Amino acid sequence: MAKLKLVLRIIIGLLLAALSAGLLLLALPPFGLWPCALIGLAPMLFAQYRLLPLRVANLAPAIGIGGFIGLVILSHFPTAMIDASPFLKFLTPGVMLIVYLTESGSRRFHERTHFKWFVLEGAAIWVGIELIRGLIVGTGGFIGYAFYQVPVVVQPISIFGIYGLSLLAMLINYALSLLVIALYDRYTAAWPTPPDRITAPLPVARRWSIGLGIIALIWIVLGAVLYQTPTTPRVTVAAIQPYQPTVPNLARGTRNAARKGAQIVVWPEGALNYDPRQRNNDVFQRLAQENNVYLVIGFGLRAPEGLYNQVVVVSPQGEFLGTYGKAHPVSYVGETSLAHHGYPVFDTPGGKLGTIICYDLTYADTARGAVRNGAQIIAAPSNDWPELYDKEYVMPMYRAIENRVALIKADTQFDSVIVDPYGRILSLASSAQGKEALVMADVPIGTGNSPQVFLGDWVGWLCLIGLIGFMLAGPIEKLWKRTH
Repeated sequence: MAKLKLVLRIIIGLLLAALSAGLLLLALPPFGLWPCALIGLAPMLFAQYRLLPLRVANLAPAIGIGGFIGLVILSHFPTAMIDASPFLKFLTPGVMLIVYLTESGSRRFHERTHFKWFVLEGAAIWVGIELIRGLIVGTGGFIGYAFYQVPVVVQPISIFGIYGLSLLAMLINYALSLLVIALYDRYTAAWPTPPDRITAPLPVARRWSIGLGIIALIWIVLGAVLYQTPTTPRVTVAAIQPYQPTVPNLARGTRNAARKGAQIVVWPEGALNYDPRQRNNDVFQRLAQENNVYLVIGFGLRAPEGLYNQVVVVSPQGEFLGTYGKAHPVSYVGETSLAHHGYPVFDTPGGKLGTIICYDLTYADTARGAVRNGAQIIAAPSNDWPELYDKEYVMPMYRAIENRVALIKADTQFDSVIVDPYGRILSLASSAQGKEALVMADVPIGTGNSPQVFLGDWVGWLCLIGLIGFMLAGPIEKLWKRTH
């Protein structure tokens, strides 16, 4: 009978861990079930601390966190791309193994310290790992993106960044999970709880829950104060989504946008497979001149050493103002970008114009780099794949809010969007099948004066320091006991 109870306990625990992976995915776009971002870890943590025996307790976070990463990959990337990329193919099992090994001492640590550090340690480690992931492969799949439909919750990222919002969500997750564990300890019998448990103190859980409730309320009030209607001058902008990126299609879209008053027109990433300054330059100069627009052209130039993925801006006078090279190519699927040399900003009557390219939107540093150089409007040519049509347009919302700038994302066929400096979607064309569209809006120029522009990812770095501190806490504690 005892063995049957043990097997049942393990099965239920593993199922709860898998449930956490599913809940976290449902919190993110396109599902948008944002409350899941606040409770998603609770089933996994309950399994880890109250269902699974100590020797296999770290299976719960391995399945919950690794499974979540796996679901994000499956929902964001084409199957063929996953099969062709060793990084994507082995990322999920790699994360599972790392989590399994690093979580081996977590339960013992929290039981020894009577769960005093349970909430802080869990949240700091999650966000610290997010920072590492954000520096390497970008912020895609971050839990903070769950709140894209709740404007007052997102506004404080202009101070705390995407890492600050993730930290708040994780603190609430761990506080509620500790409360559940403590209530379970007080009001239930021993089975199916492991016999080797140490009771979680309910007063500690209550203090964390009340404290996080107050912090969440302050966060929402701050968001409501920050969420404003822009009063800055407006400029009419357009994103050309051609479906078939031929020069005639793009030129037709440009003329149509100009007739409707567009002053800045953005073409997709890689709209041309040559440098328009060196080939057919008179075509693009005339197009900008005749339509009196600032023309942002994405082009990809292949050379023996790799791809030069760039954007060039043409003025209404037909002058090539300068180029920007993609800062973050999708290197794990073989993309290169060999021409990144900083973040140029171009003066226009409608404000200072900066440029970034597609996957750059997934990183927090690119839009910030342009704004630090004075950008008030950012043009972002892109070339997404179909799986991203209902997810990727969220990235411009967050980059705009973080930096208080307007942002224009022009995609080849799936998801073009224009957002204001407070993340409001002013115009959107989104389709899984792909379609031709002209996305236009009168957009207020940004101020670029948010604290995030100057502070950078400060919350993420604090959490990384916390992660390192907690990782060292166990070995230091053991060494102290041996020597004293």
